[in-house]
Amino acid sequence: MLALSHSQIRRVALLSDSHGSVQEGVLKAIRDADLIVHAGDVGSSLVLNELAKIAPVVAVAGNNDQRSKWVRSEHATRHAKARQQFPYARCVVYGHSHRLVIDRDEGPWVANPGACGFSRTYGGANWLGLTVSLGKWVLSESRFD
Repeated sequence: MLALSHSQIRRVALLSDSHGSVQEGVLKAIRDADLIVHAGDVGSSLVLNELAKIAPVVAVAGNNDQRSKWVRSEHATRHAKARQQFPYARCVVYGHSHRLVIDRDEGPWVANPGACGFSRTYGGANWLGLTVSLGKWVLSESRFD
């Protein structure tokens, strides 16, 4: 999915909990993404269509999404469980809590992008940026008031 040549860097926007709309500041900030990953509670296919105008989108269903519209639904609510379920992953991304979390204490990383919509943003809409190159992954957070 993220095939890299030796000099390429890929930018992945990690989102969750849009619940039907993504804040404009988030949309502007992710406009250079090569891939968008939405970790659930999308709320509307209109959100996926809007994101697809920016970059290819991979999304999973959250507890508020209709399961029939999605290919798969994987939500790890506890970091230990996530690491146990996906031991060979580099980073496990989940949503649902609306709270931004980055846990790099052990492998794989476990991250929650927080809420990118308008519902329960706890201080502003959030998203995570993942920059991937051949030898290095960098995970950074962004918040919009």
